[in-house]
Amino acid sequence: MSKIESIIYNGQIVRKKDFSLGVDNRAFRYGDGLFETVRMFDGKLPFLEQHIHRLEKGLKFLQLELSKSSLGIDFWRYEIGRLAKYYHQKESSKYQNYRIRLSVFRNTGGFYSPQTNEASYVIEMSALDSSEFQWNKKGKKISIYDKVRLNNGKLSNLKTSNALPYVLAGLYNQQREFDDCLLLNNEGNIAESIHSNVFLLVNNRLITPDLKQGCTSGTMRKTIINVAKSMDIKVKEKACSIKDLKRASEVFLTNSINGIQWVKSYEGYSYDNSISKKLFKQLNEVIKQPIH
Repeated sequence: MSKIESIIYNGQIVRKKDFSLGVDNRAFRYGDGLFETVRMFDGKLPFLEQHIHRLEKGLKFLQLELSKSSLGIDFWRYEIGRLAKYYHQKESSKYQNYRIRLSVFRNTGGFYSPQTNEASYVIEMSALDSSEFQWNKKGKKISIYDKVRLNNGKLSNLKTSNALPYVLAGLYNQQREFDDCLLLNNEGNIAESIHSNVFLLVNNRLITPDLKQGCTSGTMRKTIINVAKSMDIKVKEKACSIKDLKRASEVFLTNSINGIQWVKSYEGYSYDNSISKKLFKQLNEVIKQPIH
């Protein structure tokens, strides 16, 4: 992990220990904000455009307003690159592999009804060891968390600051020593895992919950769908049931930091990884391609 503890706050590089937000911060009080988790591979941001597209969609939906200079992928690429360069110089490292969190939240004022739509942003960064995704050789052991369900609404497709269902699922996960668990939507169908979208291989066809099922509109989800189609693997976005989980031959999870993580077992059901491994290898080829 990086020894540097600095962030960008509204364009200024500041040390974490010198930075604070008040108790009236709206992200703290109401979860009134959004975030994106982006991965940098040896200085490259191959999936940034997808992240910014989702962020801008969320900003519009939540009516959050950043200054005109803060709009567009070029601005965010510049800001992230500036912080990465700062870390890179301080660490005297040969590589630039980072996990980046970009947070945007409405400025202070008001109770549930805000006094302003103006927003602020914070960019955080921590070092990663590898310049490509790493395959999880042991596979994941998963379960289902069903005490709190996800809503089948537009907010669920975004990365909002309100994450209590995932926090509770994380506690459930820790207490029972699973590697991850799946959350269900209001209809009892599979939505996603704690921090990943889910894919199932059923009858030689990949299926994944469609966006009406309450899952995050994942950047890696979209990438995997495109990669699978390029490899002539059939993909269907649909409602996925627990029955589908039980009859699947493969299950894997996708997110922007880990790429693909294959699932080994669910409550006595075991899964193969031949297709997921092929997709994983092709995904690592994608990040090596030039960015236009």
